Amino acid sequence: MQKTYRRFLKRVRLVIALMLLSVIVKGQVTPLPVVSGAYTDIDIRTFLEALEKQSRYRFYYDTRKLGASKITVTFNNEPLNTALERGLKHTSLVYSIDGRGYVYISQGQMVQTSLPDWFYNGEQPFTQVCFPLEIPAGHL
Repeated sequence: MQKTYRRFLKRVRLVIALMLLSVIVKGQVTPLPVVSGAYTDIDIRTFLEALEKQSRYRFYYDTRKLGASKITVTFNNEPLNTALERGLKHTSLVYSIDGRGYVYISQGQMVQTSLPDWFYNGEQPFTQVCFPLEIPAGHL
């Protein structure tokens, strides 16, 4: 009986340790890749393809929305976000980078790459604000 209880406690400790480890690993921020390049009068698509190749991040964009603009930009050992800011500076394009190595290029409005904090807290602001639950007295 005591051996079974001890084995049970060992397993519980192992599960707790693994859960803590997963929280610690999830909380770590991975630094963005560093990129370099000198681009003169190139189209945006070529610029994005070059950054994608160097960074090994996956870029998502609608080629129809890139436009015909040409860009000229130079950077050396800069984080990916800095290169994107400088390259897209004089365009209507914006970018978002998520924690999984995906870059989203869009026009005008940034892509939301994570769920809002209230989603994880268990709060439900939309249902509380839009659909308040009122139970008449005596119906419980």
